Amino acid sequence: SAEATLQAAYEQELAPATPEEIAEVQRADALTRANFWAGEFRKDPSSLETTIQFTRVLREIGSHERAIDVLSRTIPAHPQSAELQLIMGRALMSEGRVGEAAEAFFQASVIAPQEATAHAALGLALDRLERHADAQTSYLRALELDPARASTLANYGLSLALTGDLAGAEAQLRKAYDLPDADGRVRQNLALILEIHGGPFAAYGPHFATDNQLYAAAGYAVRHLPGQGLP
Repeated sequence: SAEATLQAAYEQELAPATPEEIAEVQRADALTRANFWAGEFRKDPSSLETTIQFTRVLREIGSHERAIDVLSRTIPAHPQSAELQLIMGRALMSEGRVGEAAEAFFQASVIAPQEATAHAALGLALDRLERHADAQTSYLRALELDPARASTLANYGLSLALTGDLAGAEAQLRKAYDLPDADGRVRQNLALILEIHGGPFAAYGPHFATDNQLYAAAGYAVRHLPGQGLP
């Protein structure tokens, strides 16, 4: 009957996506994925995995306020989800709401105390709030859990620099620099600290040479010959 056909169509419309459909859409562009997960969220806003996927992609397309709105309504239904708190914290950071972000990251660290990401994120927020001692405590906890985390080593180093410990900052940034996942920002930050601190190849002032400092920091012997001009 027509009524049965309509009912079947309605049930089909409300059916969650199949694993095959999800796998296919995950290869699509961000806007396509956002539309897909928005549809899945409308079908079942109580699904934790759907909420995670939806709010992640909202952040990816720059819709941080929308992500915050969705998370504000769904986090109470998932009080033990550290991932939702992390996404909330990152969205709040993107909107400049650093104090609220710190609270979200703190909640994530309480829910998942063995998760290095939560402690590292909390440290970054606390540094932004100029609570550097508390930030450093969070970074150290993250590094206890994941000692080879280049981004955390770098952030810890910069935090130490902000409190005047340039030697400690250099040590942490050198550790980060030696890791395979260190990005260009680590190199830039190490060069900055070496320029301020003097570095292992003692050089201060306008004649400072970043490359020489980085080679020296890596353990190479560095010599500048007179008459060659500045490197």
